[in-house]
Amino acid sequence: MATCFTALGPVTMSMYTPAMPELAAALTTTPSLVQLTLTVYLVGFAGAQLVYGPFSDAMGRRPVLIAGLGLYVAASAAASLVTGIWGMMAARFVQALGACAGPAMARAIVRDLFGEAASARVYALIGMAISVAPAIGPLLGGHMQGWFGWRSIFQAQAAFGVVLLAGVLLGLKESNLHHRVRRLSARAVVRNYLTVAGSRVFLAHAALIACALGGLLTFVAAAPFVLIRLVGLSPGGYGWVAFGITVAYFAGSVTTNRTVGRVGPDRLLRLGAVAILAGGLGLCALLSFGLVGVPAVMLPMAVWMVGMGLVLPNGLAKAMAPFPQSAGAASALLGFLQIGTGALGTLLVAALEDGTPRALALAPAIIGVVGVGLFAALAGGGASGGDGDRDGRHAG
Repeated sequence: MATCFTALGPVTMSMYTPAMPELAAALTTTPSLVQLTLTVYLVGFAGAQLVYGPFSDAMGRRPVLIAGLGLYVAASAAASLVTGIWGMMAARFVQALGACAGPAMARAIVRDLFGEAASARVYALIGMAISVAPAIGPLLGGHMQGWFGWRSIFQAQAAFGVVLLAGVLLGLKESNLHHRVRRLSARAVVRNYLTVAGSRVFLAHAALIACALGGLLTFVAAAPFVLIRLVGLSPGGYGWVAFGITVAYFAGSVTTNRTVGRVGPDRLLRLGAVAILAGGLGLCALLSFGLVGVPAVMLPMAVWMVGMGLVLPNGLAKAMAPFPQSAGAASALLGFLQIGTGALGTLLVAALEDGTPRALALAPAIIGVVGVGLFAALAGGGASGGDGDRDGRHAG
């Protein structure tokens, strides 16, 4: 069930992307404003995690999931009924507030139930949901738009939310065994966040994870307008092409599962960082030289996704390990940084959008360079290992 919770956010984020060019016409607006509906979603998704995390540490994971999923269902239904771009932005913002409960609680539940060694393997499965969902979303959304129209995309999301809510109500037990003896206070919340943010272990791995996922979200914002409008793919065709790059993520994830015990997470993280940097710079170079086509766009992103498959499970395990008593706060801050990076990336895409591939060429490359550079600087100061236990003793 954790993979379903994790997939909720990225599926909701990406499922309507093949319909974005159509939405511009249907809602009588511009491509830049349609791209901002993605930014609004990511801003709401990032910010709400900072609230959900501490609440789940104090009150339990299950009540937070129930409240979030209820909000998600209502907002998804509202999005299917809007008639203007500002109504869509409002619905997407509220939808994000509900959707973010899923992945925030999934990471915390894994930390509740598993230690660092076992959690790396579980996070590999969760990482598959994180990476596959943005590809499955366009595939489903592209065909649904062609068959039933763009409103059916949001109706399907509401139905998915109902199924998840029923699963929580009927089958999910509380995993946070500490919540009954802890009080929620503003001072404790701030202290926990400051403790997490003060860990070099956390910051180094959070920077790399945020780079990996944030760059992918940025790509998702820019790619439909290049591949559908400039290259000429249909929405359904774009969905299949986007789905194809998930094979590369599986390659990286399988490599993690099979080699992490033998090679170690730190070496895999460094290899993943190199792959992300190569993918982002390769995409920028190919598009800058005028090679605009499916291979020039998707092959560099396949390299990026291999790196993401190495980075996500190992980075999540390393970042979360020092905080057994404050897993919700650590998960929330990590999610905020991931999705916040994606939100900044989509703003950059909207600012660079000029009807050419310029936004797609530059935005992921910039995020890759900054994220990998921060990881290298922080990890070089000893973040790969030594202070994790020391941080953990003071968390919570």
